[in-house]
Amino acid sequence: MPAILQRLAWGPVRLVLSLFAGLEIRGLENLKRIRGNMIIASNHSNQLDPILIVACFPFFSRHLPLVFGSREKDFYAKSGWRRWVYGGLLFKLMGAHPMYGGLNDYEAALRHHLEFARGGKSVCIFPTGKRRAPHVAPKAKGGLAYLAQATNLPILPVRIQGLEEMNFLSVWTGRHKVVVTFGEPLRAKDIFMNTGFVQLTQGQNPYIDAAATVMERVDQLA
Repeated sequence: MPAILQRLAWGPVRLVLSLFAGLEIRGLENLKRIRGNMIIASNHSNQLDPILIVACFPFFSRHLPLVFGSREKDFYAKSGWRRWVYGGLLFKLMGAHPMYGGLNDYEAALRHHLEFARGGKSVCIFPTGKRRAPHVAPKAKGGLAYLAQATNLPILPVRIQGLEEMNFLSVWTGRHKVVVTFGEPLRAKDIFMNTGFVQLTQGQNPYIDAAATVMERVDQLA
């Protein structure tokens, strides 16, 4: 079902943003450098980010459908109307599966995404966990780096610009300019000081440091 729904959304999203927001996609040639599946790491500024990333891939890309991360359904219980939509069946039908917070165990928290990644699916992660406010430096979580180290998959950094203040009404005004940039792939060896020995200790989390390195690469994309 995600393969169908993501491709159904592909056309309208790409058409509307191309016509009214001058959608520009840069760095698609970097996809050709990745032979198998991958982990996508992107900044997160708008609820449209996941489907926008899908719409920036070629329609028949072997990487589609992408697998996304969301919080478990209970997390959205006090989020107004969102509690009826977020984290539930619709999210799963669109390819978003829960990441479990508060476990202090990356393997348990990311069990669905580990399974998908090891099964050949490309996984998209927003390392800051939630949408960031404009001009606020993101604080990355370590799940992205753990997933990369556990699966040895390449990381494709992606930067989304121009979507920060967009909503359903403003998209039609033409005042937004949306740019999506795909960067050069990274490997675990590029983000960890020692990929052969990654250990959590009190007061030190190499996964968070590695994820922050990835987000620095994302923010450097032009």
